[in-house]
Amino acid sequence: MPKLLGNHNRSWIWGRHLVSATIHAKYWIPLELHYDSHRFSPHDPLGDPIVGDFPLGDSIEEAHSTSLKNLCEAVGIQLVASTADQLSRLIRAEDHQGLAARMPEFPYADFEGLFQAQLPALLVILDGIQDSFNLGAIIRCAEALGAGGIVLPEKGQSGVNSQAARSSAGAVNFLPIYRVPALDRAIDQLKSRGMKILAATEKSEQSLWNVVIPAPLCLIIGNEGKGVSSALLSACDIQVRIPMAGQTSSLNAAVAAGILLAEIQRQSLKI
Repeated sequence: MPKLLGNHNRSWIWGRHLVSATIHAKYWIPLELHYDSHRFSPHDPLGDPIVGDFPLGDSIEEAHSTSLKNLCEAVGIQLVASTADQLSRLIRAEDHQGLAARMPEFPYADFEGLFQAQLPALLVILDGIQDSFNLGAIIRCAEALGAGGIVLPEKGQSGVNSQAARSSAGAVNFLPIYRVPALDRAIDQLKSRGMKILAATEKSEQSLWNVVIPAPLCLIIGNEGKGVSSALLSACDIQVRIPMAGQTSSLNAAVAAGILLAEIQRQSLKI
């Protein structure tokens, strides 16, 4: 039997949008899909939230091809009829919207495979993000704002789990996520292929708004408490600070990532 994503409720994802996006992506394939039989029929269409709202199409043929039953059969997912109460007990939560999927371990992408083709214009490197919801929010921002992948360390860092998947709104299915033994070695490899390294630190005197951001680029996002480690800061080609006008001295890691990624995209698109 495949290894599960985590212990009991951590091995589940739930909610109409996340479950549907995950099944349609056919990347991280659930082991089982449990549905509230009082709310859904096996023949109901499971629309793709990336394409549009539910149901996906108007034709009988399209609705049939995207039914719970046919989608699950196509990729080998066991379909299990349940009730709302049973789903709540399974996942130990009540916000399942009638759908819950039991998940295997997340399929991280092969980092060495990055170097077999042209590198993406933007990668995001995570240096010790501890909170799963922060991880998911960063993945969501990175996918939405044009990053070509996420690189995170095997140790000292939250991995993709149920909480991260939910916080990402399904973006974990659409962005390559690489896990490496050592970030410093990964950064050396990326620099040897011409990528520049940028990180934000409050110690920098250089404002983000005054920097010409190069490409291809690796953006490092640091730990929620300590920021980017000194070892990785020393590897950076550019260090910037995010200008702030209020009394608060720091930003949440996911918020900082969103600001940095938005400015990188703005410059790349010359908006």
